[in-house]
Amino acid sequence: MKFIANTETIRNLLSIVTRALSVRPSQPVMEGVLIEVRENCLLLTASDGMFTIHASTEVNEVEPGRLLAPGRFFLETMRKLPDGEMTASQTKSGGLTLSCSGARITIGCQNGEEYPDLPEIVEPHSFSLEQKMLRDMINESSFCIADEDPRVVLTGALLEVSEGRFTVVALDGFRMAVHNRECDTGIAEGKTAVVVPKKSLIEIARLLTEEEEETVLLQIDRNYISAQLGSVRVYARLIDGEFINYQRILPTGWKTRVKVNCAQFSSCVERASLVARESKNNLMRIDVDGDRMVVTSNSDIGESYEEIEVETDGEPMKITFNVRYLSDAFRVIKDEYVYLQMTSPVSPMTIVPFGGDAFLYLILPVRAAA
Repeated sequence: MKFIANTETIRNLLSIVTRALSVRPSQPVMEGVLIEVRENCLLLTASDGMFTIHASTEVNEVEPGRLLAPGRFFLETMRKLPDGEMTASQTKSGGLTLSCSGARITIGCQNGEEYPDLPEIVEPHSFSLEQKMLRDMINESSFCIADEDPRVVLTGALLEVSEGRFTVVALDGFRMAVHNRECDTGIAEGKTAVVVPKKSLIEIARLLTEEEEETVLLQIDRNYISAQLGSVRVYARLIDGEFINYQRILPTGWKTRVKVNCAQFSSCVERASLVARESKNNLMRIDVDGDRMVVTSNSDIGESYEEIEVETDGEPMKITFNVRYLSDAFRVIKDEYVYLQMTSPVSPMTIVPFGGDAFLYLILPVRAAA
């Protein structure tokens, strides 16, 4: 194996690919990054068995070959090498020597024959989305995915593709996020629904740009979802199982609806959380009566009391929440105004846009002592 390439280019690709490496790999081969050179192209692959990142770039003066380098050591080595043109060549003992601007270092490698092949996407459904749109939908939903749960499907998010609509749903038993966007999904009737693990979804979001014009090609089959972003392709194994029917959880009406300014209410929640987080229960109480909302919290360290003006429809309401769940939601909501919709002190509250149906958050209240 031999190739010549720009150090910074390889360094940047490695920093992306090594995100797929596990802290505790299931087998030794998964500690490595697969290096393949063929037809003036360098291919880099890393995987933890569930999540795989594959990247490519053009290189010069190629001699084909395949090696498995220790992933994190390879990345650290590239970070220490000076910028400029680098020559990489295989040694007689099967290592890889990297030479750049007078610096030279050799990495011990394996032949890579035992490294698994890339996942095969069989008869996928393919469609493109704006990268920024997908990034926002994931970032504004993923905090509702359970980190651990006996119901394994709750450790992932539901991606639902139907005619003209793409939906991301996440829930952990205490709160739920539903995000909808209209787009050309290529589906004329019916729908495709898959569950993607939390870690994989977050890593995909990290690779997405905020540029409006950039798109990502998604491919979904029965076992995998793949995301193609230029020279980088990501594969994530899906969670097997049927997701909870989230439509049945959604409230069908409300008895109290409050229009709040997001920035004002978010600041109010954050101040209440300073006191609430010092208690065992982390509770915050909302008391709505007419056009006045009172937000209170207390603990051994002190009390918080705040009044804000709101627009209210319906009945007065007193309801208590874990303040963290409200704080998490309002950290990602970008709208100027939203509605808080409630039916009773023990029923879920929904947070919906002032106009449209782009998102919905559902939060379970806490039964407060009388």
